[in-house]
Formats: sequence, structure tokens, C-alpha cells
Amino acid sequence: MRSLYVRVVLTIIGVMALSSLFSFVLTNVYYQLYLKPENSERITEVAEEVQRFLEENLTSDEQYLNHIGQLGYQMALFVDGEEPQFYGGSFRDEQLPTSDVQRVMLGQTYNGVGETSGQLFVTGFFNNELRNTVGVPVLFEDDMAALFLRPNVEQQLGEFRSFLAVLVVFILLFSVLVVFVSTRYLVAPIEQLTRATKKMEQAEFELELPTKRKDEIGQLANHFSSMAQTIERQERLRREFVANVSHEIQSPLTTIQGMTHALKHEERTDLERKQYVEQIELESKRLSSLSRQLLTLASLEHGELNRNQCRVAEQWMDIVRTHAFRWREKELFVQTDFAESLIVEGDEQLLYQVWLNLFTNAVKFSKPEGTIRINGYQEDQDVIVKVEDNGEGISPEALPKIFERFYKEDQSRTSKKESNGLGLAIVHEIVTRHGGMIDVTSEKGVGTTFIVRLPRKKV
Repeated sequence: MRSLYVRVVLTIIGVMALSSLFSFVLTNVYYQLYLKPENSERITEVAEEVQRFLEENLTSDEQYLNHIGQLGYQMALFVDGEEPQFYGGSFRDEQLPTSDVQRVMLGQTYNGVGETSGQLFVTGFFNNELRNTVGVPVLFEDDMAALFLRPNVEQQLGEFRSFLAVLVVFILLFSVLVVFVSTRYLVAPIEQLTRATKKMEQAEFELELPTKRKDEIGQLANHFSSMAQTIERQERLRREFVANVSHEIQSPLTTIQGMTHALKHEERTDLERKQYVEQIELESKRLSSLSRQLLTLASLEHGELNRNQCRVAEQWMDIVRTHAFRWREKELFVQTDFAESLIVEGDEQLLYQVWLNLFTNAVKFSKPEGTIRINGYQEDQDVIVKVEDNGEGISPEALPKIFERFYKEDQSRTSKKESNGLGLAIVHEIVTRHGGMIDVTSEKGVGTTFIVRLPRKKV
């Protein structure tokens, strides 16, 4: 399997090769369409200048043609009945139709540069053939002749061609080197992310990521780092959750096991047996309550809400009435104040569980002969419910943690009150699933106020 580094390198080199090829084709097309006519015209002017000079001057024609050849031109001179004479360098292909030679001798001009059809990858300018010339009739040593002329590209551009070849070679080598180095720089953060994922598979969350980069890789690294932190936090919560569940289950089971052993193997009075049975029943209820609350949490995470019109005031009146024995036992004063037609679009059973949990907590932690105030009203498009007691209160250190699963501010105090630390976590989850929010204010020794805000309609 090819690595990303190899793929990127091959892709860039391929793009460079295709770009070079495409550019060369375009350059050739540009020459054929625009430069070739200009080049043909320029060579024709030179040929005609040589023609005029030979006709008007009495100097040695042979010497003059040699001089022109030294200046960077290739020439072929055809005299009737004689072999062609070449000046200024030989041609790669010396073939030329006899008809073209005769036509020039009869006074016409031959334009092979302009008339030669273009070939792919080979421009006419570099095609060193006798056909790729301009031919004019000349008077050579009192005889009519045909002179074919073209620039000697090798002589005119010899040094520059070598320089250009070396330059192109160095450009290619340097480009390939830069591609290898720069691609390594581009792929390095991807490799870091790959190593990070392998570490996360082993539950290692101490990751080194290029989070300081300002490009898309840096954004990806930042998001990946945030994801790793979230997974680490969830993993920690999962382990804590398993440990807490194990502890909450193990504690009543140990109690039940010890008491059943005592009832079975030890002599006890009827009163002691009754007390043991009552304690076993109490611990069984704790286990039943724990399993029910765990199922509620699971259903909240994966289940759908059964929404309908919930009458908040009626739910609260029902809770206060059915649990009157609890608050009357502590001689509490319960004051309710609800606006008329206070309706929330939500799951009736789950919202009932929210109100019941808040009310039982208020009763549980209120001082004897204390007061519980419950207010419900509408604010804009939200329904707000406040539950206030003047009980023990919550410490500032515990306040941010009370909605965490299995959290107990005072293990000894809550254990006596049959708490497993899941009640407020369920309340928070239910309110959140309804698109609402719950807040709490408290002062140690003064009391606690829970404020639930729910949207009247589905968000």
C-alpha cells in the first residue's frame, strides 16, 4: 500500500510533467500561429538583401556567401547543371524537390518556412532541413542560380542552448527536491494524527498534535485534540459510573447477605428477626430504586420523548396531595402559587418525575416546621418553576457537582436518607432532553432554590 507521502509526491511530479507537456504544446501552437509568419517574413527579407547585394556589387560572390554563413546563416546554392554548394553549416536533411529549385531559378520565391506544415513537439524554427528555408533567385558569377537560406540556430543559440539546458536540468532537480521536502512537511502532521489515533486505541490521551498551525491542518488538530479530551472525559466518567454502580449494588447486597446469614445460623429474638427483615426489605427497595433509575437514564440517552400537553399545576397539586404524609410528618408548611393554564409540551411521566424528585428532596432536607415554596409562571415562551426550601442548604464546593451521577455531598448523611446520587442527574437529563435548563442557588444552613426553565413548545 502506497503511503500518503508517496502519493502526494507522485501527484505533484505528475502535475509538473503534465503542465510542462501542456505548456510545450501551447508554445508550439503559439509559434505556428503567430511567430512562424513573422520568422518567415524576416528570413525572406535577409534572403532578398543577399539577392540585391549579389546583383549590385562586384565582390567575390563565394567570399560574400562564406561571410554570410559565418554570421549565422545556412545556405544552399543551386547552379544549373552543378551539385549544390553549402555555406554556413550542413543541413540535417538535404532533400529538396527539383521542381522547387527550377521554380526559384525561373524567378519565383520559395517560402519553405511559412509553407512547411507544423508538427507536434517540433517547431519549424528548429527543423534543420533544406525544405525549411527561403529560396530566392540570384545572379552568381554571371549565372542564374537558386539560393536557399535559413538561420543557423545551432550557431546563433549554441551557448544559450547549453545554458538553457543546464538551467532546465537544475530547475527540475531543485523542483523535485523541494517537492520531496515540502511534501514531508505537509504529511508530517497527518502522520502525527495517525500516531495519535493509535495511542487513543490504547486509551492513551497524552497526545502531541500540531495545534499551533493556522491552516486547515491546525484546525483539524485542534478539533482532534478537543475530541480526544471529550473521549478521555467520557472514558473517565464511564469508569467512575461502573465503579459507583458496583459500589451502590454491592453495599445493599452485603447487608442483605450478612443479615440472611445471621437469621439462618444465629439465634435471634422475634424483635431482632423483625428488624432484620425490615432492613432486608429496605435494602431491597434501594436495589429496586437503583435499577429503575439506571433504566431511566438509559432510556433518556437512547429513547424518544412521548410528548403531549402537560398541565404543570395539576401535576404539582397531585404530588403535594399524594405525599402529604411525608411533609406533615415533619410539620412542614407547603405553599404553592401557579399561574392558570400553565402548559408544557413534553413527556408527562418524565416531567412528573422531575417535580417529584425536587419535592421529595425539599421535604427530605428541610428542617422540621420549615417552609417549602413552589411557584410556577410563564415568562415569554418559557415556563418557569421554582422550588424553594429553608433546609440544610448545599456548600459552595458541592454546588457545581450536584447534577453529576452518583455524587453525594455527605456520604454519611445521604446514606441515612436512602440516596444513591442519581436523582438530580436524572432531573438534569430530563430537563435537558426537553430543551430546558435547571439552575440552583443555595446557602449552607439557610436553604436551597431550584429553578427549572422549560420551553412551552417543542424546540
